[in-house]
Amino acid sequence: MPSFDPVLLQVVNGDWAASTFLHTFGPSDRLLIHRDVLSCGPLPRLMKISAWQNARLDFWRSALSHLRDFDFEPSPIDVFKNADRLSGGELPCVWAATGNSDQLMISFVLHLVAVSGGDIGSVHVVQFEKHADTGLRVRGTGDLTPDEMRAHPDPRRLSPAELVAYRDAWVAVTSNEPSAVATYSSRNPAAPWYLREAVAKVLRRYPDRATGLNFWDRRLLQQTRDQ
Repeated sequence: MPSFDPVLLQVVNGDWAASTFLHTFGPSDRLLIHRDVLSCGPLPRLMKISAWQNARLDFWRSALSHLRDFDFEPSPIDVFKNADRLSGGELPCVWAATGNSDQLMISFVLHLVAVSGGDIGSVHVVQFEKHADTGLRVRGTGDLTPDEMRAHPDPRRLSPAELVAYRDAWVAVTSNEPSAVATYSSRNPAAPWYLREAVAKVLRRYPDRATGLNFWDRRLLQQTRDQ
């Protein structure tokens, strides 16, 4: 991958994005895959990587128990299996779009770097916002074509304000109560709009005071009635 700084360790979200990345740039030993969908399921505030991974795997094994042949074994190039590389001489570079899972992944990678003893200021981001041909937002890097991925924005370090916003996002979404989520935007008015949206949507998990139902339970009942 001659177009990249040789010290950058590329981190992509999901197997589909990784497949497009490899198709576009060729095989690389500097690619890691994050295979977890952080916009789903519990986000416990755990400092040990092994404890976090076990909690997330327990959730997915329960949620996907009907898929008898689903492979839960992490890829050899999974972020979890290579967490030590995030705090070494290599500089993590996260490829992200504007969707919830991609944005939460940036916060998660910063968390991993911090708990591994690395420098969060070394983290780079390749941020996709809009499709060049349509102007529509890019929700996930897995939506990109090889040509779109090849025309990627330049990797850049996060600004001090962005570092604060993404770190605070992780504190908010891993809280055991919703106030930190509800007040996130007011605390971080300069955060990218798509990060503020990703954090705000975590409120959908909490029950409504009037009905006791969360957002999706309420939508399900509404659609059952209407359809």
